[in-house]
Amino acid sequence: MYISKHERDTQVLGTIDNLEEIVRVFKAEEIIFCSKDVSSKTILEWMVTLGPKRINYKIAPEASSFIIGSNSKNTKGEFFTEEITLKLAETSNLRKKRIGDCLVSLVLLVLSPVWLVFVKNKGFKLQAAVGVLTGKKTWVGYAPSTESHVLPLIPAGVYTCIGDANARVDDKEMLNNLNYYYARYYSFEKDLEIIGTNFFR
Repeated sequence: MYISKHERDTQVLGTIDNLEEIVRVFKAEEIIFCSKDVSSKTILEWMVTLGPKRINYKIAPEASSFIIGSNSKNTKGEFFTEEITLKLAETSNLRKKRIGDCLVSLVLLVLSPVWLVFVKNKGFKLQAAVGVLTGKKTWVGYAPSTESHVLPLIPAGVYTCIGDANARVDDKEMLNNLNYYYARYYSFEKDLEIIGTNFFR
């Protein structure tokens, strides 16, 4: 079964605007988006709206012919697709991120008499540690982008997923890609790397 962008298509379940209702009625377990017809922004918006728990998301690349030959004449061809999941959309990973944020802040506050002696921007870094501990901030967040709202919600970051706080990226598409990559492949180890790279500068 499939849906279409166009109201004039009569042999489909509905349009993409009805996707949430279609998923509910038919209890869909997998959604395959065609990147030729659906923008990456729209795909991300639907992934966040529908949630990651009971649905597998895949993208059929625009360049492919979608159906590829099977290994046997007795079996059907398979979809050539890329499975997509956003780790930051999973409750367990958001919990890990929050716990990691709190642990880093607590360690830094306990050791503040040591590092305050030789770091720059002492006031900013103390405020950052307190802000993260109270949940107003996260140590690593999205880079400033007009499309960050389509990704899983997290607090504003003390540092961004670009990695180097001194790096400047003006390309909007690149910023969107960096944010998407961070949400998709999130790991606390990467957060620690970014914090370590920037905190003691």
